[in-house]
Amino acid sequence: MKRFMFVLALIGLILIGCEADLDDDADFSRPVGERLVMTLNRAYTTEGGQFGEAPEGQTYLVLELTIANDDERSRSITSMLMFELLGDVGGTYTYDGFALSETDLQGLDRTLSPGESHTGYLPFIIDAADSQWELSFTPDIYTGPSFTVTFDETDLD
Repeated sequence: MKRFMFVLALIGLILIGCEADLDDDADFSRPVGERLVMTLNRAYTTEGGQFGEAPEGQTYLVLELTIANDDERSRSITSMLMFELLGDVGGTYTYDGFALSETDLQGLDRTLSPGESHTGYLPFIIDAADSQWELSFTPDIYTGPSFTVTFDETDLD
């Protein structure tokens, strides 16, 4: 049984491998190695509306992202595991998939074929006092590394 688990883990690591090299361009597009490119297209806040009501003292921060697969193989995107948001006041936030399910907006979760890209939305419930954020993207949740995009309230629509 141990041998089977070791072989399974080894195959998983081989299939998931990811290289990385990022620069600090201000265009909010981050290449993840030669394989994935994440672009922050738009960010905005909302008190609720299509997402329902935000709790008192909080608001929704909605990010529109495009992920492009420049790899030679398919790549799976899992928002709940791959994205994390850090606010300057409220701490760390995770993707709120339930909020997205209440709308007609598409999420990012899917498998991208080689050369394919997809645009989707990531809603987060954040502290209303936050004015600067850092979005972390970890394309390989088993081995890392994470890549970040920093933006502030002047970048919001």
